[in-house]
Formats: sequence, C-alpha cells, structure tokens
Amino acid sequence: MSHQWSTEDFCNELEHVSKLLEARPGSQVGKAALETLKQRLHGVTSWTPSALSGLYEKVTEANLPESLKDDVMNEMDALSASGQSGLQLSQRPQSLHNLPPYLTSNDWLALEQGSNVDGQRVICERLKSLGMRSMKEDTKRSAMGVLLHVLVNLQHQPMPSPWAIYWMVQDLTKTFGHCANNDLPGLKVYPLSPSQLTAAFKEKAYGIEQPALMNVSLAAIYPKIPLRSTSNLLTGIPKPQRSAPAPQAALADGGFQEKMEKFIDQYNEDKEKAELKQKAGGSGGTRLALQDVPSPASAAQPLALPNAPPLPCAPHQVNDKPGLEDFEQMAHDALSSKKTRKVMKRPAASSASCSNGQEKKKTVKKDNASTPKVFGCCRCRGNPKGCEKCRSPGFKGQRFNGRHEWNDMAAKKGWK
Repeated sequence: MSHQWSTEDFCNELEHVSKLLEARPGSQVGKAALETLKQRLHGVTSWTPSALSGLYEKVTEANLPESLKDDVMNEMDALSASGQSGLQLSQRPQSLHNLPPYLTSNDWLALEQGSNVDGQRVICERLKSLGMRSMKEDTKRSAMGVLLHVLVNLQHQPMPSPWAIYWMVQDLTKTFGHCANNDLPGLKVYPLSPSQLTAAFKEKAYGIEQPALMNVSLAAIYPKIPLRSTSNLLTGIPKPQRSAPAPQAALADGGFQEKMEKFIDQYNEDKEKAELKQKAGGSGGTRLALQDVPSPASAAQPLALPNAPPLPCAPHQVNDKPGLEDFEQMAHDALSSKKTRKVMKRPAASSASCSNGQEKKKTVKKDNASTPKVFGCCRCRGNPKGCEKCRSPGFKGQRFNGRHEWNDMAAKKGWK
C-alpha cells in the first residue's frame, strides 16, 4: 500500500536535506534530494492552511541558501493557488477507494445485524459525515463491495444476480441523495486509511467515535458489480421486471422461501378442511338422530349458578403443521418408491406369428429354387453358367438343364 506524506514527514525530510547541503555544499546528491521533495509536494492534493504555514516556518528556519529557499517558497505558493486543493468546495465527484477502514465498530455491527436497506443507510451516513457530497464510481464500487461482503461472508447469503446488484447500486445512490450533508469540507481524493487524516478532520467527522481501521480485501467482489446498465455483466441476461425492491433473503433465490411458506400454509388449510369434512360426513347421521336426546351425564349435572366461575375446558389438541423437513421427507419417499417399482418389459412375440413368418420365408426360397435360370446351349455343351450366346436376352436356340441333358442328346445323335 502506497504511503501518503503528512506535514511532519515533509518537515523532517526538509531538515535532512538542509543538513546534507550544509555538509556537502557542492554535492549533487543534496540538490537531487531537494528536487524530489518538491515533486512530492505536488503529489499531495489536500493541503490545509495550518499545514502550509507550518511548512513555511520550516523552510524559513532551514539552513539553506537563499536561492534554494526562494525556489521552495515558489513551489509552495503554486500549491496554495492550485485548483486541486481539498479546500475547494465543489460538486465534482469525490473518490474514496478503500471504505472498510473508515467504518467504526458500531457501523460493522449494524451492517452485520441489519438488512440490506439498513446497510445502505449506514454507509451513506458515514460517507456524509466524512464531508462527501458526490460519489465517484470507485466510491460506489467500494460501498457496494462492503455490502456484498457483509451479505455473503457475514450473513451467509448467496451472491445476488447481476441485475439485482445493479438495482442495489441505484438504491444506494438514491439513499445517498436523501441523507443530510455535514458541514465538514470534504476532500477530492480521500487517503487509503483514515490514520492519514488530520486530528481536527477526524474529530469533526467521527466525534467521540474512532474508525475501526479494519482491512477487508474486496478485490474478488469488485469484478461482479455492474455500475452501469451497459456493463458486460448484464449483456445476454434478460432484464426482469422490478415491481418493488426485493427483500434481502430473496435477492438471489427469486423469493423461493416466501413461496414455499405460502404453499405450506395453503396445504395445511386444505388438510384441515378435508379432515373436518370427513368427520362431518362420517358422524352426521348419528348427530342428527341424537341431538335432541339428553345424555345421562348431562341430565345428572346440576344447573350452573349465575355467578359461578366457568368450568375449565378440556385442552384442544392441535395437530402440528408439517414443516419444510416433512415435505422434503415426503418427496424423498416418493422418489425411492419410484426406484423400487418393477420395470415393465415389452411382451415377446407369439410363436404362431413367428412360425407363419418362417414358413413364408421358406416357401419363397422354394419357389425361387424351383425355377432356376438355365443358360446352357449347344455351344457351351449345357454349361449351367452359360456363354455369351445363350446369355443374350434374344437367344432363341435350345437350352439344356445341365450337362447331363446335353450328354444324352449327344449320345443319341452320335456326337463326340
């Protein structure tokens, strides 16, 4: 973490530079150290009048050549006339990059125990107490990082969706605008730690409290915060309708817990109505028949006196309503019963249909085998494969069904 120099640091550094130039007047090391000191003077943007007056006194008392004193004085005059001073009151956005160290112990306790709306109010009031009038984007990112850190790591809630985080940023901006301003003049850029602020500034900002100086790493949360509607985190995600600000527990689950509670209440009401209807249907006839007949116990009881205390009523047993665990057990039992069911198999084909099919195939084969194609002729001497002459579709000569027919004809005619 970079260190921001205070007025005491500049005064001590100026004393060391003057001693170095006094010991080695012609050395370039002392002049280079003085130039570095002047550059560091320009790096601080929150010079107060008390700090500048103290630095003027140190330069006047330092054992430096007059030319070097005038050079340092001119640099300080340029600082006091610069528009970058923290004394300038303007509505330009102010930057506070590291918010966790600025929160007090009571702030952290309220963030952990309260809701998301309460957390936004606590952070905005703390920023207003520090003299902030307008938040820069890094200030909004740091504030949202603290809220998400409390939600996920301290309250153990799931991370909200990108659109829910974007709406939380808009709510934070509105809450900041409705908080009252503090009379403390704010800074354009706040240091990384409140320990670098002056004692007078901290007394006006915190009063009797003190910042907790808690260091919390929010680097893993910052990339998940969409500050604008054109953020890459929101591209490709359909924008849901926002009817009302979502409660803290329903930011990520879409109100699942609330819907589950309504379902349980409706289920219990339907169950009670069904039980009452069943009891009325089972004992309705006997009640109608015996409603005018006094029972022996009621006839033997004496009449109650007007001023007598009422008799104690028998305790009415109320069935406990099933909770979420009971519904989970019922769903588990239903799934396990499905697994134990016997799997239905496809019935096998009947033997009659199989035999008919096989017979048809056999008959087709026999028909094809009974009428073979014959190509034998006198030229190929009854060769079953035939020759070019008898294979021709236009052949009109005599065909032989194998070599034996040709041999019989050749024997009859005396061919060799």
